[in-house]
Amino acid sequence: MTGKVGHIIADSVDFTSKQGFINTWVESYQTNRLFTELNSILLDSVINGYSGEHVNHVFKRIITQLSENIGEEEATDAPG
Repeated sequence: MTGKVGHIIADSVDFTSKQGFINTWVESYQTNRLFTELNSILLDSVINGYSGEHVNHVFKRIITQLSENIGEEEATDAPG
């Protein structure tokens, strides 16, 4: 991932498996203040209709990096 947002996410989560991704995302959200605030900003942008090119790029990069390891179907499937 590129950019500051991408590095924060990439350094905080495990992209090698679906469950690893979910577990590390939850753990990072609960323990990493910067990660939590970044997620709040991203979600606020989407909810309020401000999801421009930069926000969309972050989500696309997350899906792309996860897809490279676990496949596109698993990467875009809802957690569970």
